[in-house]
Amino acid sequence: IKYWQRIFFDENYCSVDLSEVNFAEVANGFGLLGIRVNNSEELREALERAISSSISAVVDVRTEVWETPIFAYREALSRLGERSS
Repeated sequence: IKYWQRIFFDENYCSVDLSEVNFAEVANGFGLLGIRVNNSEELREALERAISSSISAVVDVRTEVWETPIFAYREALSRLGERSS
């Protein structure tokens, strides 16, 4: 939703900034394996631990706000940068 507000509503954000939740700690609190990943170098090991675990696991992967795998968003954000130049 924040992407849509940035692209189509001139960065007028409403109700999109949520408080920080450490989902790995929440998982641990419920007796699950909780793993927090802060950078890409940690991801492989975290996934291997989760897959090999005998209990359910939550892998909380932290990313930058404006990183996205969605091509249409990357393309639209690129066009926004061109307009502001």
